[in-house]
Amino acid sequence: MPVLHRPCLRVAMPLLFLLAVVASSRTATGQPADAGDSRQAAVAQALDVLASDAPQQDKLNACRRLAALGGPESVPALAALLSDSNLSHAARIGLEAIPDAAAGEALRAALEHLQGGLLIGTINSLGARRETRAIPDLGRYLTEKNPQVVAAAAEALGRMATAESLALLEQAWPQADDATRPALANACLRGAAALRSAGRGDEAARLCQLLLAESRLTGPLRHAAARQDMLARPADAGPLLQELLASDDDEALHMALLVSREVDAPDVTRVLVASLPALSAPRRALVITALGDRGDATAREALVAAAADTDETVRGAALRALGRTGDASTLPLLLEAARDPADEIAAAAQEALAALPGAEVDQALAAALATVDGPLRGVLIDQVGRRRIVPASSTLVLLAAHEDEPTRLAALRALGQVAGAAELPVLTARLLEPAGAAEQAVVRESLRSACRRALDKDACAQQLVPLVPRADEGTTCFLIELLAVLGGPVALEAIVPSATDPRDALQDTATRVLGQWRTPDVAPKLIELARTARSEKYQVRALRACLRVARQMDVPDDQRLTMVRQALAAATRPEERTLAVQTLGRIPTRDAFLEAVDLLAREELCASACAAAVTIAEQLVARDGQDLAEPLQRVLAASRDPDLTRRAQAALDQATRDLPVRQ
Repeated sequence: MPVLHRPCLRVAMPLLFLLAVVASSRTATGQPADAGDSRQAAVAQALDVLASDAPQQDKLNACRRLAALGGPESVPALAALLSDSNLSHAARIGLEAIPDAAAGEALRAALEHLQGGLLIGTINSLGARRETRAIPDLGRYLTEKNPQVVAAAAEALGRMATAESLALLEQAWPQADDATRPALANACLRGAAALRSAGRGDEAARLCQLLLAESRLTGPLRHAAARQDMLARPADAGPLLQELLASDDDEALHMALLVSREVDAPDVTRVLVASLPALSAPRRALVITALGDRGDATAREALVAAAADTDETVRGAALRALGRTGDASTLPLLLEAARDPADEIAAAAQEALAALPGAEVDQALAAALATVDGPLRGVLIDQVGRRRIVPASSTLVLLAAHEDEPTRLAALRALGQVAGAAELPVLTARLLEPAGAAEQAVVRESLRSACRRALDKDACAQQLVPLVPRADEGTTCFLIELLAVLGGPVALEAIVPSATDPRDALQDTATRVLGQWRTPDVAPKLIELARTARSEKYQVRALRACLRVARQMDVPDDQRLTMVRQALAAATRPEERTLAVQTLGRIPTRDAFLEAVDLLAREELCASACAAAVTIAEQLVARDGQDLAEPLQRVLAASRDPDLTRRAQAALDQATRDLPVRQ
């Protein structure tokens, strides 16, 4: 279990206490104990424990109960424990949880009587409650000699973030020493963030500038103050951002990069671009990446220049950034870089080409593909596929017949991303007569992609079905799987014959995909296969798949019951018969209930039938109780499971409760 630091514990402990209360408020049966014990009785009992000589653990548990259930009546007892070093923490959590103003007043009144850790804990509780009436009291602790007390008071005042609390922090800031300065700065930063979130950016900026004016505020706190100031005054963020970028401190640079992604102001882009010449290559690459993330087109010229940098890391960052900031005018640069011998540069350029926005870019790439020859053609084919430029599909069809194998394979691969019904025959022809194993693999993957994207699944299926009798065994298995990707009635009818084909590979593939079918119209086919499949293995697979449809798919209850009856009739093993009876329990109808009761007579199914009948009866008894009484007596007579017997008796009692008494 991870160790929690103290700030985390202050947040986590109330939650842990409340969970403990919930757990302790349940009876031995596991049910909430709200029927026998009212809230008032539980609170009174907890208060009695606190007033007694009970062991410490009992008193801790009582505090936990009051944290969940207590109100104003609990405040005096909890307040009395604030000076108890063993129980103070639990008492404070109780007071934090009670919304009544009396709880805050009790914490406030206790301040003058406490010292050390007890005082710090009480200050923390006032901060957690945001008890604004305690602001003057907390302000007095900002000049304490104990830096931990100062830190607790400052944090509480920062959490409240009112004009009064922040004014006290401002007044204390000039007198802060090395021991208390970090706590006061953190409190001011918390307050500045709250002011900014409330739309009071000018006040937040003034507070940040107070911190930045202190030369002894260095490191992460100074960077955090600069960030809050820039977020509060985005239009004036330039000078502070420039200061951070010019620093040799890596933390300052990281803060500058964070802010540059948060602040949407034109001056930020200008400052980032202006900083580039003075930066080392690694830092230059980080700033360029931030420019790309900003997506500001005004940085384009600088990024184009950086794409010619002698450092590969800088070049790669600039190319990727152009993918977010470039346009059609940057295409020549990116296309050239995509053929760079350095893999990192080529990959960056290809990534940028794929991300480059705009229909104009698509048109330019499609036009280039139709005219360009040589090494650049491979890059263009790849981009047409990545960007799914459908107008380029006619060019891809031509290139799919190219004599150059890399060009041909690239075109076939790209067709998988753009092909519609009109281009599908190009791929299916290659499926039946591939020019080698590499082409076969590419065509299959392209067909999978095209079928997944297809809007008219049945139209695609109609093009694939005639291929089945012409294909070899391996290709037929692939076509069966492809038809399963499409789904729909055309594909379903085409797959079913293969489930009884003499070839085992076809039977295996067809029964497997039918067993995973996504629509309930497969159920009759599965039942028929359960009766007629050539081996028990496939009969069982089909039967279990049919029961999966009955259990999991949205099917009317009468059809669901028909499936179960058919499965029972077709089942040859006790395992499937038991599974069918268990499925009955998911059909909340009187007919399903009576079906389960009838099955009590079959010894091997009796236990499952009892469970199914009781489950259904529990759902029907409130409405159809009188009709269920006699069958439930049969269930009681057959049941051998104590829990089922208890549930059946409860259902029977409910069913007979309103029956007329016989004279």
